[in-house]
Amino acid sequence: MLASIQKALYERALNFRTRNTSDPRNYEEFKSCVEKGFAYSFWCGSAECEKNIKEETKATLRNIPLDQPSEKGNCIYCGRAADKRAYFARAY
Repeated sequence: MLASIQKALYERALNFRTRNTSDPRNYEEFKSCVEKGFAYSFWCGSAECEKNIKEETKATLRNIPLDQPSEKGNCIYCGRAADKRAYFARAY
């Protein structure tokens, strides 16, 4: 019974995250996305970018998935090369 409850809770949380996650292409879109839910964006790994994002949007880094895409991109904040994507969101 506990296993089925755990599975149901996990699926509910995963579905919520999927429905409420956006993939912004620039910082303006990012700011709009974190007002409504999660933003899944490239991030350079810089503590300074993380701090600035938090100060400007009130969004914080929520998760850096272990399974990263093979594609590379640019940091959503500073534009530097980034090989990681991360989830950002506000606390409510």
